[in-house]
Amino acid sequence: MKKQSIFVLFLTGLCAFSLAAQSPVTKAGMQKVRTHAPTALKVFSNPKENSMLRRAAFRFLLEKQPAKTIQSALADPDPVIRARAIYESHLRNKDQGYSVLQKALKEKNEDVAKLVLNCAKAIKDNKKSVELLQKIAKSSSFPKIRREAVRLVDFPYYREVKLLRNDPTHDAEVVTVKSIQLPVTGWSFRVDAAENGHHKGYFAPSFNDSKWRKLKVNTWWEKQGYLGYDGIAWYRIKFK
Repeated sequence: MKKQSIFVLFLTGLCAFSLAAQSPVTKAGMQKVRTHAPTALKVFSNPKENSMLRRAAFRFLLEKQPAKTIQSALADPDPVIRARAIYESHLRNKDQGYSVLQKALKEKNEDVAKLVLNCAKAIKDNKKSVELLQKIAKSSSFPKIRREAVRLVDFPYYREVKLLRNDPTHDAEVVTVKSIQLPVTGWSFRVDAAENGHHKGYFAPSFNDSKWRKLKVNTWWEKQGYLGYDGIAWYRIKFK
């Protein structure tokens, strides 16, 4: 449900962003495309029609003839309709959705390209997900999206922090046997704007971090000389 909500928010934002000044839509006209299939099809088939009417017609037809409507909307000039078609294809049919995502790798609208990236991330088959992300990293028209794809594929250290007590699938009792307080000071610190520290061995116990700055871990790095930096950074410390 959470992933679906993200896409709904994305589509809503794209819809608000891409609506241009057009002729006003009457209540009767909107009602007709929402209830009368021939009218909805006629409106949807005309790219020059009012965008709000076309989107309403698309949503109506999506309920009545999902497969046919999705297929015809994948190359629609309206990025909102195109994005929804890509997402619905991804959601409804894994094999077809994967093929659709492959064809959308060079999407020219940045917001739709972001949706393609999110769909690729959400694929449960890790091999297919990585394959698509690698292609996005090479072929996307947008540097930010290429960079995000590279990070997802090439930076294996990111983990979602989730306490066991907050995990509904973990039904065993969690008992704290012993806790060890990590030191506040003595940490070696280095930013990694290029996100290639893992290739340089920053994680290795034998790595020489003597030239790194020393930071405390009980406050933000922004307050310790790195104001404005937002990205990957490494902390190192040795303990017994």
